[in-house]
Amino acid sequence: MTWLVRSQNLVIAYTAAASLDSFDCSSEVDEMAILVPRGSAVLSSRALENSVDTTSELPAGSFTVVPAGTATVTMARAGILVRIFSVRSTELSAACLNAAAYADHDPNIPPFQAWSATCLNSAPTVFDSAAVKTDPGRFGRIYRSDATMVNIFYPQVGPRDPSAMSPHWHDDFDQVSLQLEGDYIHHVRTTWGADLNDWRADVHRRCVGPALAIFPPPLVHTSQAMSAGTNQLIDIFGPPRRDFAEQPGWLLNAEGVPND
Repeated sequence: MTWLVRSQNLVIAYTAAASLDSFDCSSEVDEMAILVPRGSAVLSSRALENSVDTTSELPAGSFTVVPAGTATVTMARAGILVRIFSVRSTELSAACLNAAAYADHDPNIPPFQAWSATCLNSAPTVFDSAAVKTDPGRFGRIYRSDATMVNIFYPQVGPRDPSAMSPHWHDDFDQVSLQLEGDYIHHVRTTWGADLNDWRADVHRRCVGPALAIFPPPLVHTSQAMSAGTNQLIDIFGPPRRDFAEQPGWLLNAEGVPND
């Protein structure tokens, strides 16, 4: 089963995949990214900039940057597969469950522009987030491609402390929160302005994973884990956030992708 959902700049394909299932990961315009939260997979690809066929193993917990070109991923072991494309993959964008919500461009968000003007990589690059230890000086496990950035939060057992919430907003980009498992309440507030007609009631939407929430600017938002068991989110941004990338030690694949 696959969900195909978009934000302003990205298309996210979430699949509960069986062993030996194969999926197209081709993108002729931008790098795409693959997450394998559970299970394992094998990627077969050929970049536009490289005539050589490449085979890459994608273990559980991996984040993979796939250059523009042709690519197929096959599940070696059943699990979860997340593919992230830019909206310049127009056929995928049109097929999204919520495509109608983006018939008009959000004026708060600039048109999509990839991080770099040139093709970055001629072969896939695999990063193992499962091997990354916690660090109090780092905010989750952050990786980027040319088109997207992900923050893979460590699983949290038990509910979030209600006295330690983190309401915030973004001025000019949206945030996708992919709920891998657990039970969350996503709290959303519209900031009051001078015109009372623009005021909106707060929203408190409870979701049981898997689920996906999109927070457009400038809505105030925060997510509260509720389950007594395991809760886990992955935040997804497109294009990558330079403020995160510039924090020392936060971007875990800073050596694997150019920063110009």
